[in-house]
Amino acid sequence: MRVTQARASAHVLANIDDSLTAVCAGHFLYGLRSFSADNGITPQSAPVLRAIRARLIQVRPIDPGSIRADNDPYGSNFEGVARTGVLAIGRTNGMPRSRPDIDAHVLIAGRLARIISVTLEYTVVDLSGHPDVSPGDMATIVGEDGGANLSIQDAVRAQGSSPLDFNIGLRDLDFRYHTSE
Repeated sequence: MRVTQARASAHVLANIDDSLTAVCAGHFLYGLRSFSADNGITPQSAPVLRAIRARLIQVRPIDPGSIRADNDPYGSNFEGVARTGVLAIGRTNGMPRSRPDIDAHVLIAGRLARIISVTLEYTVVDLSGHPDVSPGDMATIVGEDGGANLSIQDAVRAQGSSPLDFNIGLRDLDFRYHTSE
């Protein structure tokens, strides 16, 4: 039997009959909507991507006035920041850089921490309101943490992109696969 793949998960969900024998199930696997909410088609699936997390590799206090906006492209983002944390994830891994007019966040111990900057290899977050956080703790970029939740839509709202572009951008991550009963 010859394999022909030209349809996507939306094609299957819409129950379109044809002679194709394979499906590119990306949207369906990631739990993304292929249709508008008012068309009556609702996928009954659990997404395979449940969470994206990164470990804090550094936590340190910031001296007031030590970072100046005129010498640092992210300098103005540090205003009022007393403590920072560095996450081991950056743009080369698919971590989106936020639009300057929208604050992006991660969850640490179930509380929001504002993203200050995203470089090629690292993400810097504001830990001013997190006195109990230390290196080795996990930050949640997408997923549930301590009863709070950040969705892919939350992540891309700050980026000004789409959930599909966010998922496509994920690369070079140390994926860990978990199964649930």
